[in-house]
Amino acid sequence: MDVTGPGRQEHAEALARDWTQQMVDQAWSHGDAARALSVPSPVPGLSLDDIAATVIRLTDQVRVIEGRGREVPVVVLRDDEVMPVNLDAIVGPENRFEMDFDNWMNQATQAVDRLAKVSGLSYDRLPGEVVVGRIADATLSIVTARVLAFGPGGSGPRRVKVTVHVKVPDLRVNWSLAKMWEPNYFGYPTPTVENILLEGRYQFGVDSDTMEMRVDDTRFDISQSPDVHLMVP
Repeated sequence: MDVTGPGRQEHAEALARDWTQQMVDQAWSHGDAARALSVPSPVPGLSLDDIAATVIRLTDQVRVIEGRGREVPVVVLRDDEVMPVNLDAIVGPENRFEMDFDNWMNQATQAVDRLAKVSGLSYDRLPGEVVVGRIADATLSIVTARVLAFGPGGSGPRRVKVTVHVKVPDLRVNWSLAKMWEPNYFGYPTPTVENILLEGRYQFGVDSDTMEMRVDDTRFDISQSPDVHLMVP
């Protein structure tokens, strides 16, 4: 499918919207078992496996919490945009399906609250359907950008060498797809670290053995600017 001609933004958004809706619906209906299913890529040759895995993980957590009649803890960014958080990355998945769900939920709530406070952001709890909507919004944005980055010859997204600059030494840098916080190790130690990412929009955070994770709420388009300067801590 050609996403390089006139109206390419609208075309990319339409392709991304259809894929995102199918992916979120599948994740909500089948939970973690959705890993065994698949939604075809909207553009032949373009891999969205990493995005699909994130959608499945976060949506499955929301599904479980909603089924227990609880609200979902989230971080609220400075522009009042809601950012879902991978709670298993903070607490661990082992207690969700055991008798100790309430303890897991309390730990997750406290961890998201701390993450928001140390990052200079806000904390909230929202109904599951609202959080799934935010996951879908974030996914639509990410997939649209990746479809647009896919070259006319079936190449892309490109692998980009990214340099992250931090004002404090000896910190670990973590990255996440923008608008959904799921920390992945990027590099150590600061003040400057380098690694390779697929072109797209990302957020970054830092932590250390003596400092809790702090998130920079800026969304960085590393395909446009591979030099990232963080404001945290």
